[in-house]
Amino acid sequence: MNIFLFALAIAPVIIILVYIYQKDKFQKEPWWLLLITFIGGIFSVNIVFFLDMLIPENISESHFLQSLYTAGIKAGLLEELSKFIMLYLIIWKSRHFDEYIDGIVYAVFISMGFAAFENVGYISQYGGGISFNRAILAIPAHFLFAVSMGYFFSLARFFPRKRKHYLLLTLFIPALLHFCYDLPLMLIEGDIPPVWSGLLTVIFYGIDILLWIIGMRRLKKVQRMSD
Repeated sequence: MNIFLFALAIAPVIIILVYIYQKDKFQKEPWWLLLITFIGGIFSVNIVFFLDMLIPENISESHFLQSLYTAGIKAGLLEELSKFIMLYLIIWKSRHFDEYIDGIVYAVFISMGFAAFENVGYISQYGGGISFNRAILAIPAHFLFAVSMGYFFSLARFFPRKRKHYLLLTLFIPALLHFCYDLPLMLIEGDIPPVWSGLLTVIFYGIDILLWIIGMRRLKKVQRMSD
């Protein structure tokens, strides 16, 4: 991969990292810990590769059932589980995890490490032509999944009476959102009538808008809680 393609792959990740760092207006997180979480996000891809070897690649000849499986298990659950594992191992016991917004900040850095590795891979394989769509859709989607993960991660930290409940949601909600995001895209890739393709496209963009609404509301809420 040349420098130009690498820059295309990394630029949207850097923009999101700067954005979320600036949202933490009170006690900034140490740069070295943010760097560790970002690197942890990159290494979380290895967890996905390992877990992926433990489950079947295909479960059905039906495009619909296979899409449900791929979006729900191989993409949604495995990817978000890998991020959750790294987030928990690196951040849960850190003394720097002392504000509600911190959970989101660290979750986003984990997720952007994962997204950076994934984006470099996609652009290396398919070229710079896909960089725009990934910059405005795929990378922000990973950011929005991470906002929900960090939101419930913080609730688990600061509300110990419901810790198990919130830790479960820390994994389940991002995995569910990831599944809802990926499923229409995977269904569109099948041999389906144009009318269904158009409907699925509308559903996809509707889900994307809903993800932004949910993500921004949760980000604003933890900012108020951190005041």
